[in-house]
Amino acid sequence: MRFVIVGQKWFAGAVLELAVSHGEVLAVLSTAGSCRFAEKAAERGIPVARDMSDLERMMRGRVVDLLITAHATKFVPASVRTLATAAIGYHPSLLPRHRGARAVQATIAAGDAIAGGTVFHLTDGWDEGPVAFQDWCFVPPDATAADLWRDELAPLGLELLANAIRFYGQRHVLPALRQDERFATPC
Repeated sequence: MRFVIVGQKWFAGAVLELAVSHGEVLAVLSTAGSCRFAEKAAERGIPVARDMSDLERMMRGRVVDLLITAHATKFVPASVRTLATAAIGYHPSLLPRHRGARAVQATIAAGDAIAGGTVFHLTDGWDEGPVAFQDWCFVPPDATAADLWRDELAPLGLELLANAIRFYGQRHVLPALRQDERFATPC
């Protein structure tokens, strides 16, 4: 399989290692500029895009099976998404609950006893695409947002993305279940 990854920091670096173990990473875009993720890619000889238009140029004319966002903070436009057979992302909430960049903090602020993660299809809406894979975890008492991310949601995200990669590798398609808007919370 051939991958493109958009993301940042250690989580995107871990997704890079996961993808490399299942195929070839053609290019990455670090949404944080220079970070450990971009450094890891460069060390492996993987091209690092400067911005979305650079990534789009790198992807044109290449077969990309999966575009994956991992702790991404920038919107991936349709012009880039459509250059991959499938474009998915990991979001640290049980979508549609707590969409947006502050999902983990929103989980803590809401006093949720249960949290979770979602691998979803990227669309024109923020965190609104169909769900491919989803799983839950308890929110430990007195957990901070940093604790919840590090100890529960990041490992869950890596597991869910590994499941998505394996599933796609076997079937060349991913599940796509529409989000139930009745359970969406304000961003």
